[in-house]
Amino acid sequence: MSGTSLFSLTPSIRRNIIRSPRGGIMKIKLFVFLCLCFSFISCATAPVPRQVQTAFPIDKAFDKVWQAVIETFAELNLPILNKEIGPGVISTDWINLENKDNTNGYCDCGKLGIMAIEDLRHGRFEVYIKKVGDSSCELKVNTEFELIWRSIPPVYTIGGEATFTKKCVSTGILEAEIFKRVSEKTK
Repeated sequence: MSGTSLFSLTPSIRRNIIRSPRGGIMKIKLFVFLCLCFSFISCATAPVPRQVQTAFPIDKAFDKVWQAVIETFAELNLPILNKEIGPGVISTDWINLENKDNTNGYCDCGKLGIMAIEDLRHGRFEVYIKKVGDSSCELKVNTEFELIWRSIPPVYTIGGEATFTKKCVSTGILEAEIFKRVSEKTK
């Protein structure tokens, strides 16, 4: 068949070439499969944007608020990565948020597509204590949350199965909980 164009062949021979494993039917099936996979993954939604209160006034002295924040971290079993009393900063490393989802957790990550599995939801945060006056402070909680997910079927790279990261938004629950506990301790 070398030197012969596809159009000069009889219709039955052309059909057989197109239906062969290297022909067009397999390519069409592959194309349809990839389109279906893409449509399932594209069912994902973004997290719901929220107005979250991150700064809270506390009418107590800086030292008392600082001690209350340290005790709150200990109560919540939060690992302290960095603690600097001068600027009034306490920060954590990444913390796994097991058994939390968009409805009862500290963050909203939106909805993953049908062809995706959640591997890990984690977050880290910083608490700033700013001295406003002799007997008043401002407590500010900054958060960062991420969702790590993988696709079905798995995507493989040189290093193994690929995972993907999605940024999440705070629900305000963590910030309010820290403020509540610090306020109770400073009474």
